[in-house]
Amino acid sequence: MEKKAGHEDLHLVQFVDLTEDRMEAVLQLFRDGGWDAGSLFSVRHEMRACVRGDIPGYIRPHFILAVVKDQVIGAAAWAASPCSFNMYELSWATVAPAWRHQGINALMLQKRLEQVRELHGPGPLDVLVCTWVNAMYARTGFVPLLPPGEFHDEKSTERILLKAHFEK
Repeated sequence: MEKKAGHEDLHLVQFVDLTEDRMEAVLQLFRDGGWDAGSLFSVRHEMRACVRGDIPGYIRPHFILAVVKDQVIGAAAWAASPCSFNMYELSWATVAPAWRHQGINALMLQKRLEQVRELHGPGPLDVLVCTWVNAMYARTGFVPLLPPGEFHDEKSTERILLKAHFEK
């Protein structure tokens, strides 16, 4: 049985950009997380677009990797949204089983938001993510994006569109 990493190891986490030589390790991370074949197909092509930029007309995502001692323990992506100049989208996030529930996903969320802010510069911006309602996103200001009068059952495991608005 694989030993769980502890919070004392969080200081070892470094964030790096995806490079072509790490694509297979990242795909294995998604496989280890139980992602389905359709998602694996999509993430493979989005990683390729990130590294090579070779999908014409496609807004290239940016992948960050959480790395400890040269081992990829997490991966997550974000991109500018085609919907608006001040809108960004978060996608594809996974953490190695031994590192789950240790705060890695929260660290990757913060890193992605920092990179979005750096690209966007000053001024208001919105960030979307399609996921389930959970405390990590709520603590960061994400709320369900629902039609007026509709409510989301917070115990539901259905994915939902969340949005956060940041002024500065």
